[in-house]
Amino acid sequence: MSAVGRLDGKVALITGTAGGMGRAAAELFAREGARVVGCNMKAEGAEETVRRVREAGGEMVSAAPVDLADEHAARAWVDEAAAAFGGVDVLFDNASSTRTGPCVELTAGDWHYVIRTVRERTLEAGTAAGATRTLRSARTGENGAVEVDGEVALALVRAALAAMETRP
Repeated sequence: MSAVGRLDGKVALITGTAGGMGRAAAELFAREGARVVGCNMKAEGAEETVRRVREAGGEMVSAAPVDLADEHAARAWVDEAAAAFGGVDVLFDNASSTRTGPCVELTAGDWHYVIRTVRERTLEAGTAAGATRTLRSARTGENGAVEVDGEVALALVRAALAAMETRP
């Protein structure tokens, strides 16, 4: 994997790495030089992502199953990653759960399930990273990217969730 290097030396937590955007993020972050720590509910898909990242020359470990809606499971995943790698620089909170089908067949219960699970998983992963103070302090990298500490990241997550809940 020929790293471009924008994430050299960074530790990135990525949720939902068994496929889709989570897998793509894991591959991209590793290609950019990050050490990736993934998690997912689906062990087989998570293992496939680890295999793909490593075969391409990247560094990745993963835990599965991890239910991010469970506060203790989310905190354990974050704490283990921080202990193994000496801290965390990035939290890419991608995990979600969905119900799909023709629009006319989806119910209000389906909608509320998706919103609830996304909200709970986002809050638990963000809270775990912020509360354990594992996200490293704010700084500006050479490429101009701003990295924020866990409290700022958590505040942003909470503000986004509050905005979603107050929309008609």
